[in-house]
Amino acid sequence: MDSDRRLNSREMRSFAELSGFEGDDEEWAEVYSFLCGIEGCNLATFGGLLDDDSDDGIYCSDVELVDAINECLSKGATISSATSTPPSGRSLGAARSASMEHFAGERRAGLYDGEWKAWDPTEGVKARSPRVGSVPSLAGCPSSSTAQEAIMFANEQMMTGIFGDQTGTAGERLSGLMALQGNPGAGAGWFEFRVDENAVDEDDLADLVLAPEGWTVDRSTIPKGYMMHIMSVGNGVKATLCGRENVHIINSLHRDVSKCKRLCDTCLCGVVGRKRVILFAPDEFPADPSFARKPDMSSSKLQSLTQLPEEEAWRKLEELASREDVKGGVLNLEPGKFFFVPHGWWHAVRPIDDFTFITGPSQLSNFGVQTE
Repeated sequence: MDSDRRLNSREMRSFAELSGFEGDDEEWAEVYSFLCGIEGCNLATFGGLLDDDSDDGIYCSDVELVDAINECLSKGATISSATSTPPSGRSLGAARSASMEHFAGERRAGLYDGEWKAWDPTEGVKARSPRVGSVPSLAGCPSSSTAQEAIMFANEQMMTGIFGDQTGTAGERLSGLMALQGNPGAGAGWFEFRVDENAVDEDDLADLVLAPEGWTVDRSTIPKGYMMHIMSVGNGVKATLCGRENVHIINSLHRDVSKCKRLCDTCLCGVVGRKRVILFAPDEFPADPSFARKPDMSSSKLQSLTQLPEEEAWRKLEELASREDVKGGVLNLEPGKFFFVPHGWWHAVRPIDDFTFITGPSQLSNFGVQTE
């Protein structure tokens, strides 16, 4: 019922009672622990239990399953959550802690795919591995737009007020962007333009950030400040999320965490120009204990990279993501394409072309960062 792709104790008990279980809470806790373990009951575990006619299983035929569904319906229950994908927008309850143990359990459960699959609107944000798909051009800014045309498009959007109380900041950033773009020797830069989610209705907001089919934009689940356009000029550290001098390019590696300390599901949608994206599964690195968005750079896989020259370090990071013993990947984000980055996945993004423009929706997940 909570769309986390596994049956918790309460959810599993509903099925157990339909199958004849009549014990009390204490007895059920013991049975559930025996059947499902600490990881809970995912689809594979549930299927295995139903197919198992030994003393350790709970064999159930297709006919018995249909009878159980009919009994639910006769009592006025709904099975929509079991047969169709709920919209991605929803009211959130208390966040559950997403520890390294939680992510390791997801890996053991087989939720991290070895190859990125195509985005499936019926699966949507329930996918726990990155997905790839296609999106249309932004209305008024086709993928063939020049840097100047893309900047003017952002300026026209600013005049409509979609950046809300960030309009002044957006204007300053546009000025800086135009100054860099018009002067090839002036260096590089990374510029974000945050859309005010309260300035437009949800359908228009979805169009503004190219939300793909199957992604429902719901204000109640939008992480503040995450619905944005990002433009870059040039290459190197200053054209990445780091955006500052004296910061190593490896520090662009991060996961999306909201101000309210929840992990976020995010789409990266290409508008103009190409970007290089590196991804790692959530349990490949522990988080920095003092900054939940960043990995712990002292971890064995990353520590040596911080001592290398930036270009060599980035190349080594790509090699690490491509190793067979690592769940990760390296992809090019092109205009008209998008990558879905599930909550908790580490990613780093840098421009390939001298000017890039990306956008995309984000939403809060049911999981919060682990705090001491």
